Amino acid sequence: MKTSPDQQFSLYDRLAHLHNQFRRAGRNCDSLVLDAGDIAQLLVQLSDAAHEAERLYSKLSARFWNERAAADPLAEAVLAQIGRCDTNIVLFPVVCRPIPGDAPQNGGAA
Repeated sequence: MKTSPDQQFSLYDRLAHLHNQFRRAGRNCDSLVLDAGDIAQLLVQLSDAAHEAERLYSKLSARFWNERAAADPLAEAVLAQIGRCDTNIVLFPVVCRPIPGDAPQNGGAA
């Protein structure tokens, strides 16, 4: 998914805006008092910024791991062999494991 430059810098802009608002408010008085509405608005803005940061982290992490995997020649060779019919390289099958406490109650076969 492509992001526009506006989207890429929106997290920075929002955090800088919050910083500037508090800096301006702090210059005008010795103490800062927020009412319930201001606090609710601040929490929404911080929550939005946290979600955006998490999205960016996930995107960067995926790009990092994809680039690393693409740069690994052994991984590329193994992946190429998995798709072939005449190879002895196979993925491990999924093994169902019993759930603890889910044993038969009457001594029957497991």
